[in-house]
Amino acid sequence: MILLDTNALLWAAVDHPVMGPTAKALVDKALTDGRLGTPTITFLEAARLHWDNRLDLGMPPDVWHQRLVDRGLREVPLSGRMAVVAAGLEARSGFHGDPADQIVTATALVRGSTLVTSDRAILAWAGRNRAPKVVDARR
Repeated sequence: MILLDTNALLWAAVDHPVMGPTAKALVDKALTDGRLGTPTITFLEAARLHWDNRLDLGMPPDVWHQRLVDRGLREVPLSGRMAVVAAGLEARSGFHGDPADQIVTATALVRGSTLVTSDRAILAWAGRNRAPKVVDARR
């Protein structure tokens, strides 16, 4: 499965030009194959940005969410194992302290998924730790 973090999800949802050609091709193929997903927490982040007037989704977040799911995006719920892995990332391996990024990264680790992200801290951390596999959303 290909997982999108929040920025990658937002860019993919509107076919934003900042998404690079490699990431876009990977995302498009995964969507066609029914293998494109995002951790549930990305919807929390997007909805908060919308309600805080920092992002205009163009529609209420619940409608936006449903449209993405109807297009084939798979929502990956948080499991207990993912929560435990997320909680240990900072203390055990120097991951940064953002709980949402910890959950997104733990989801990719537990599922053995490729994570599409533009988050420089996640990209750097994953590169040092050789897991999870990451693709820079800008490339």
